[in-house]
Amino acid sequence: MKGIKVVIILISVLVLIGCGKVESEVEITEYEQEVLEDANLQESYKEENKSPEEENVEIDTIEEVNEYVIAEQTFDVYLDDWGEVTFVSCKIPRSIFTDAYFFLIKEEQILYKFPHRFKENRLEFTGAFDSIGAVAFRDINDDKKDDIIIISYYVSGAGPTGMEPRPYVTIYLAGESEFYLAEDMIKDVECDGKDMTIESVYNFLT
Repeated sequence: MKGIKVVIILISVLVLIGCGKVESEVEITEYEQEVLEDANLQESYKEENKSPEEENVEIDTIEEVNEYVIAEQTFDVYLDDWGEVTFVSCKIPRSIFTDAYFFLIKEEQILYKFPHRFKENRLEFTGAFDSIGAVAFRDINDDKKDDIIIISYYVSGAGPTGMEPRPYVTIYLAGESEFYLAEDMIKDVECDGKDMTIESVYNFLT
C-alpha cells in the first residue's frame, strides 16, 4: 500500500512537471508564430508586388537618368569640387524593392553616381520604396563643403501599420571630388528615434 502511494505521488509530480513544460512550450510557440506570421506577410507582400523585370536593375546612362528622374527631388546646385551641377534623384517604378539612385549631371553628362546605401541597392529590411521626402545640402562636419541629407520613405506591408510609410535617412559627406556614405552618422540618427526631418537630422549631427 505504501509502495502504491509513492508511485501515485511520483506520477503526480511528473504530470505537474509535464504541464509546466507544455505551458512554456505553448508560450514560446505562440510568440514564434507571431514572428513567423509577420515575416510571412512581408514576404508575401514582396512576392505579390515583384515584377519579373525587377532583378539586377541598374541606372547607368543619361538616357535612363532622364527616363526615371524624380523631378520634384532634382535640384540645380553649386557644390565644391563640382561647380554648377544638377543633383538628380531617380527611381525605376516597376522595381519597388530597389532603392532610389542619385547622380550629379552637367550638360547631359553623368559626372558622378552616388554610392548605394544598401547592398546592390536592394531593399531587404526596410520594405518597399514609397517616396523621397526631402533632399538638403548642408555642411554637417564644418569642412566648408556641402554634404547631402536625404529622407526616404518605405512601407513593409506587414502588421497593422505596415502600409504607413516609415522614414530612413541617407547621408553623404563631401570628399575630394566624391561623396562618402556616412554609415556611422546614419546609424546614430536612426537610433536616436526622433522625428526624421532635415532640420532634426542636421541639428542632431551639429
